[in-house]
Amino acid sequence: MNLGELADTARSLVVTGKGILAADESAPTIEKRFKAIDLPSTEENRRAYRDLLFTTPAYRSHQRRDPLRRNDPATRRGRDAVHGGA
Repeated sequence: MNLGELADTARSLVVTGKGILAADESAPTIEKRFKAIDLPSTEENRRAYRDLLFTTPAYRSHQRRDPLRRNDPATRRGRDAVHGGA
């Protein structure tokens, strides 16, 4: 990345109404949330939960990039490829 690209990236992170989201929605965290409502922490349920959380109109209108995510199979194939990638 050259200096111009770095500057562009830095500017895009501080645009009014945009920013970086740090959310711990890892499998262990989601399992705790699901236990509270007696829902099994399956790959399918975790994927559906993350899709619901990260595809709401309010979230999508404020995000700069996809959220950071841990290596959980449920993050690899989200609705509309929201969680696609390595």
